[in-house]
Amino acid sequence: MAYDPKGKTNKELLEARAKLVTEARNYLSDNEHQWAERHDKQYDAMTAEVASISEALERRNNLTNIEAKGNLSKVGIDDPMINPSRSHSTSFKNSECVFVSSKETYCGIAGLSPKVENGFGEAVRSIVVGPTGKLYNQQLAAIMSEGTNQSGGVTVPIEMSAEVIDLARAQSKVIQAGANTVVMNSKEMTMAKVTSEPVMQVKAEGEMFDNTTMTFGGVRLNAYVIGCYMEASRELIEDAPNFGSLLESELGKSLAKSIDRYAIQGTASGEPTGLTIHPSILETGSIGAITWDDLAAAVSVVRARNHSPSACLLSTTIYDDVRLTKDNQDRWLGPPPILQNIGFADTNNCPNAFAFVGDFTKMIWGVRQNAMIEVSSVGGSLMKSHMVAIKITWRGDFALTDATAFQRLAGITT
Repeated sequence: MAYDPKGKTNKELLEARAKLVTEARNYLSDNEHQWAERHDKQYDAMTAEVASISEALERRNNLTNIEAKGNLSKVGIDDPMINPSRSHSTSFKNSECVFVSSKETYCGIAGLSPKVENGFGEAVRSIVVGPTGKLYNQQLAAIMSEGTNQSGGVTVPIEMSAEVIDLARAQSKVIQAGANTVVMNSKEMTMAKVTSEPVMQVKAEGEMFDNTTMTFGGVRLNAYVIGCYMEASRELIEDAPNFGSLLESELGKSLAKSIDRYAIQGTASGEPTGLTIHPSILETGSIGAITWDDLAAAVSVVRARNHSPSACLLSTTIYDDVRLTKDNQDRWLGPPPILQNIGFADTNNCPNAFAFVGDFTKMIWGVRQNAMIEVSSVGGSLMKSHMVAIKITWRGDFALTDATAFQRLAGITT
């Protein structure tokens, strides 16, 4: 149920949100060992109220910013800041989910505005050493009150931890190729897809249209837990002024690698199904030493299925191999015209034996939660060794809304 902000001051909304976050965290901690479907419903209801309050605060902040700039009289119903339904973006947000195209920022579409530069990195450092100058006492107090968990650690607020999603999306080769992001509204989520298209016909006067069938299917997203754990000495965090920015940069890079790793190489055994083993992607095998001709042929195959390939995804080693090919007169060979408008995304997270050509807008990265960053200096040997533990996790999955938009090239050799 949406939270009713009517008559509440911003301070009251912030206090209500902090209380709900604490209740949700305690509920998660108390029941996680025996989690069931009924717990999902209760937990989702709590987080939905938190999101509702955040949206109310964001709307108020948007108006405040407009008024501060003196532009209120110029803003009307067609301004997407006031009326998101008038936006021409390919991204959207509704009561069911948030859909973010590869060209949009997650923070912007989800309505999460980072408060400071390197927000969550500075938040982690400030939790250990106190306000750094970028985070004021009021902001740090909010972090400590809203994010404290029962084990003595602190969770960086959603507005700041969401930054790492955008950092990762900017570096992920799968996202660069065109994959879209969907914020999942539950542990499991079904996205619709068209399994057969309607056929248009020309009709003469008095004649009837033939029956045509447009059928729909579904692709399933399941929230897997993926993350990493690290420790740093308190002395390093205190003495290194660039710790916050370095932490943010490295965590964003690590998350980007995990996106590419599981989107491409996921085994489907306790983890997402990657492109290398996806059963519905058609394959051209026994490629051997790859050439521009092989990639051009894959583009032609995808185009013949009425798709417009957006990118070719392949390993960095293989991409370098194909770009370093020469003719018999020792002249460099370039891509043929059919590849001129195709983007190339190379990554070491793609095995050398595979390459993928396709319309990557038909690929979805489902995110169940923002990247959760937890910080703690208590428990185990942390306090004795004067160390600080940092853990980042995200829950999500990958799916293809139309596998016919892709062609897999296999058996590539260097």
